[in-house]
Amino acid sequence: SWVTTWAGLSGASAAAQATVARMLALVPPVAAFGVLRHEGEPVATGFAVLLRGHVGLFSIMVHPARRGRGFGRRLCSSLLAWGRQHGAQTGHLAVEADNLPALRLYHQLFFEERYRYWYRVSPA
Repeated sequence: SWVTTWAGLSGASAAAQATVARMLALVPPVAAFGVLRHEGEPVATGFAVLLRGHVGLFSIMVHPARRGRGFGRRLCSSLLAWGRQHGAQTGHLAVEADNLPALRLYHQLFFEERYRYWYRVSPA
């Protein structure tokens, strides 16, 4: 159900949904999946994983037409609070370097950049 909601917000293909479902089956057992609804409609999704005193935020997605209204902040704050309630002392996440709205949000939530990485793809 979370994958279906996430796919609806992100526009992911059926193949991408199947891949995400397989990946989520490997997530450690202490996890929280969030869907934020506004007027009955899903406007944001994301999930958090608790591991060794850290809470990681993943797949934070806000519907494109609903961005800039605080939904991402509410979702992230809820997931971070869940982590804190389960013993997390710190949080982490990854964000694309050119996603300026997300970077602003995460900065407001007191996240700091620690390092950068990139994916390498073999030439076709």
